[in-house]
Amino acid sequence: MNAGVVRFSIKQRLILSICLVIAVLIVGTSIFSYINAKRIVSSGIEREAQLVAEKNAEIISNWFKAVEDDMYLFSLIPAVRKFELDDARVIMNALLQERPAYGGILLADLSGTAHTVEGLTINIAERDYFIDALAKQRVVYSEPMITQGTNVAIVMLARPVYGESGTEPVGVAAFSVTLDYLQQLAASMNLAGFGHGWLINEAGIIVGHPNLDYVGTSDLFTQVPSMQPIVDKMVAGNSGVDSFRFDNSDRIAAYAHVYQNGWSIAVEADEEDVLRVVNQIRVIIVITIAAALAIGFALAYRLSVSLADPIVKLTKSAEKVSGGDLTEVIAVKRRDEIGLLASSFGKMIHNLRSIIENVKVSADQVLDTSNQLSAASEETAASIEQVAASANNFSQTVTHMNSGVGEVADSAADIASMAAEGETALDRISRQMEELRQSIEELSEVIESLGTSSLEIEKIVQAIAAIAEQTNLLSLNAAIEAARAGEHGRGFAVVADEVRKLSDQSSLAADNIRNLITDVQQKTQKAVDGMHKSVVSVDETSQVVGDSSRMLSTIIGSVNEIADRIKAIGEDAKNIDIGAQEMAAATEEQSATIEEISSSVHSLSEMAEHLQSLIESFKVNEHSE
Repeated sequence: MNAGVVRFSIKQRLILSICLVIAVLIVGTSIFSYINAKRIVSSGIEREAQLVAEKNAEIISNWFKAVEDDMYLFSLIPAVRKFELDDARVIMNALLQERPAYGGILLADLSGTAHTVEGLTINIAERDYFIDALAKQRVVYSEPMITQGTNVAIVMLARPVYGESGTEPVGVAAFSVTLDYLQQLAASMNLAGFGHGWLINEAGIIVGHPNLDYVGTSDLFTQVPSMQPIVDKMVAGNSGVDSFRFDNSDRIAAYAHVYQNGWSIAVEADEEDVLRVVNQIRVIIVITIAAALAIGFALAYRLSVSLADPIVKLTKSAEKVSGGDLTEVIAVKRRDEIGLLASSFGKMIHNLRSIIENVKVSADQVLDTSNQLSAASEETAASIEQVAASANNFSQTVTHMNSGVGEVADSAADIASMAAEGETALDRISRQMEELRQSIEELSEVIESLGTSSLEIEKIVQAIAAIAEQTNLLSLNAAIEAARAGEHGRGFAVVADEVRKLSDQSSLAADNIRNLITDVQQKTQKAVDGMHKSVVSVDETSQVVGDSSRMLSTIIGSVNEIADRIKAIGEDAKNIDIGAQEMAAATEEQSATIEEISSSVHSLSEMAEHLQSLIESFKVNEHSE
């Protein structure tokens, strides 16, 4: 990976990742806390609203029960049951004095003629509450009404009055009850200090509201259609908490049933006012988020710097090592995985430096040995050329001797002299062949030593390959661990990839060296085989030379019998000629073998120089270039 294409540094990625995680956690937790707090507060307010509605419903129910109890007791008074009007008016006046909420009391007979406390009579026979009281034989409530003049909301409660038998009604008692108390109660009702209450009867008509204009009508529900579902539930006698829209704002309403008379009471307030504490919680949460993010980002920056800086140092060191500089010293001192990685990387550099130094020494030794072997092969070639020249001279001599066999008898003395010279030459050839055989054996030992050195170099190369493989496994394990860590391990994966590339380069270099060593071993084996053949040829040539020497000795010893054995000498001369030709051919083969050895040695020398050039690319100490 080129340094110029890095878009984000590992430090930036760590800071961004950690800050993102912190932001998600803090914001997510805060949002969850806010939603949960809002839910809890809303639930608490709803419960409180329900309790307020139920409590006030109970108050109203008890209030009307007290009125009904007064009516019941009033209907049991004998003067009332007997329609003794004077006594009844006294009792009626006492009740009105004692109960300010009572606007008036009527005592009507079955014809509908009602008597007031002032002594007046009015006919209420057509009034619904009079008819319903007699028909239902229980307390009934009229629709709310607004009195003329006083502009006071009232409701009429009526119940039958039974005679002395207690089974047959003799009239109706009707109480006019002002709704001022209910108006005050509705105005005082609130949720968390906000809103107001209102009261409806079983027909959905408002009987209590802070705004008197709504009392006795259902106009409010017509103006605000979203309230109608709540009214329907209230008319059905249900209790609960609902919301509706009014004047472009959301409002919450809690309602409860007034069991005494079938009415229902509700308390309503603006949700924004009721949930003001939630808004305060939201402000606190926002401030907390800001503070937590600031602290979290500061900690993330510090943590990222502490994690990224050592990795950056390792990356720079890895770049130097990848360029062949093995003098780099890893100076990361930590007691964690990064410190362990730095320590392992430093050990790897040290081991690689030692391997390169050992390979360099071995390469120098191979080069020196190849130079020595080249010099020895050149000397051997020169000796073989001398042997070849001597063999050619000997062959020419034998040929001349064979052509002049007819003159042997006449030139015995010359033959003896020539035989003596031949013996001398053969002795020299024998010594040279012995020297050649020794040189070839020494050369063979040198080549075998070269093969042994090649095996040692191959072991070193195998060690390099094993280290490269272990390094590759280490980088693979590191990449796997980085993958498991997800975003936290991306930087670690980059380092692991660089280590893997370095191990691949080491493995490739080891393979090249192994191939070169294998080629050297093969050519060395060929040279050894050729040397063995040369030794055999030299032995054969030495044997031929020995035979020739013995034959010349025989010739010298039997010079006086030459004339008698001309034919035998001619045959022997032919054999000698054949042997000389074979010796010349053998020397030519030896010369070709030596040339092959020289070529192999030259190739070995070139390979050693190439190996040295590869090693020179590594800087193993401060004085290396």
